[in-house]
Amino acid sequence: RKWKRMFRHFKEGEAVLRLKTDIKHKNPALRDFPLMRVNEHVHPQTGKEQRVWPLMVFAVAVDDHELGITHVLNGKDHADNAIKETLIMDCFGWKHPEYRHWGRINFEGLKLSTSETRMAIERKEYAGWDDSRLPFLPALRRRGYKPEAFRKFALEIGLSLADKSVSQEEFWKMINAFNREIIEPKANRYFFVKDAVEVTIQGAPKREVKINLHPDHPKRGQRTLSVEGKVYLAHDDVKKLGKGKLHRLMDYCNFTINGNAWKFVSQEYEEYKNAPNKGFIIHWLPADAKLPKVEVLLDGGSAVSGLGEKEMEKLSAGDIVQLERMYYARLDKKEKGKLAFYYLHP
Repeated sequence: RKWKRMFRHFKEGEAVLRLKTDIKHKNPALRDFPLMRVNEHVHPQTGKEQRVWPLMVFAVAVDDHELGITHVLNGKDHADNAIKETLIMDCFGWKHPEYRHWGRINFEGLKLSTSETRMAIERKEYAGWDDSRLPFLPALRRRGYKPEAFRKFALEIGLSLADKSVSQEEFWKMINAFNREIIEPKANRYFFVKDAVEVTIQGAPKREVKINLHPDHPKRGQRTLSVEGKVYLAHDDVKKLGKGKLHRLMDYCNFTINGNAWKFVSQEYEEYKNAPNKGFIIHWLPADAKLPKVEVLLDGGSAVSGLGEKEMEKLSAGDIVQLERMYYARLDKKEKGKLAFYYLHP
C-alpha cells in the first residue's frame, strides 16, 4: 500500500523504498539501505511521466546484470556499493560480477577538475576538451599519446588499496618515456627549420643528400634534399654560431664563418669530429626548393612556424614524426602548402 502511494501521494523526501537487510549489521551503510525515491523534477526526455526513480546502487546493479558485466573495477570508496549491489542481485537470483578495488592516484599539480574545465571551455578559454594545454585524454590523444603508454604507467604505479601521490613532473617524465618507447621505432625523421633564415655557403658543392627516414631502419627508405650552397637555417641556430669555428650542416658539409662570409671547408664528418675548433652541428633545408609551411602548436598554447622538408607533404593526418634535434610531433591536419602539427614530447 505504501509502495503504491509513492506514485501519487508521497512528496519528495516523505518516503523511500528500502531493501530489507540485517538491521544489526556491523556496517551501518548496509542496514536497510534505500533503492528508490520520489523525484518530481521534470525529466529532459520523459517529462513528468515518472516520479519514482532508482538510486544509483539499484540502477547500477540492474545495468551490470543486463549488460553482462563480469568484472567491476572501482576505487576503494565504492567498496560498500559493491556489497549493496551483490545483495540486490541475490534478491533476483542473478550472478554478480567480480569486484576489484584500489586506492586513489592523486596527481599533484595537474588541474583535473572537469566542472571547472567545462566552464572554462564555455568561456572560450580553451578550444575544447582536446585543447593541447589540457591534461585530459582527448587532448593527450590528439597530441599523439598512445593507450599502451597509459597501461604501462598504471602497471608501473601498481594497484593497491593504498592511496598514492604522483607529482606533475613525475607523471610527465614517466608517460613521456613510455610513449617514446612505443612511437620511436615508427616515427620517421624530418628537418623542420623554425623562423627560417636564408644563408649561402660559398663554395659548397651541388649534392643530392640522401638521409634515412629512420636511422635504425634503413630499409624503410630515404628522403632526398637537393642542395647547392643556399640553405635555410633556423634563426636561433644562426645566432649561436661562433666565428672562426668549424660548424657542420647535418649530412651535407662543414663550414666556417669569417666576418660576414660563410665558407665551405669539406664534406667529411670525421674532419668536423676531430677539429680542435669544433662548433655546432645544425639541421637545414635547401633554399631553392618549394617547401611546405609548417606550424607546431606547443603544449603551452603558443605556436611556432617555419619550413619543412618537401617529403613531409606525403604524410597523412595522424602520423607521428620526429622533427630532428627538436621533438616528436603529430600531424593534425593538412592544408594547401601548410602542415599543422601538435607538439608531443621530447
